[in-house]
Amino acid sequence: MPDVRGMKPGEAVARLRAAGFKARIGAPVESRRFPKGTVAGLSPASAEPGDTITLYVSKGAGRGPGGQRRGGGPPVTPTPDPGGPPQQAPA
Repeated sequence: MPDVRGMKPGEAVARLRAAGFKARIGAPVESRRFPKGTVAGLSPASAEPGDTITLYVSKGAGRGPGGQRRGGGPPVTPTPDPGGPPQQAPA
């Protein structure tokens, strides 16, 4: 499966579809590693062609109390939202 982290969502969806995968967009996630508006994570980590890959788009680094950027710690690992309806990625 192609690693599409860091790409814009439309670009990532196109790359995954070209490789034979289906793609959808999950809930946005905080990420210090990947800029806002780019893919910060995907799930599952490995899959077979024909499987659906969920992309998690970065909403940027979170802000702590007083508007300060949070520091330390690894980037947030996205987790699927089991309660929310899936959102289809644009064609």
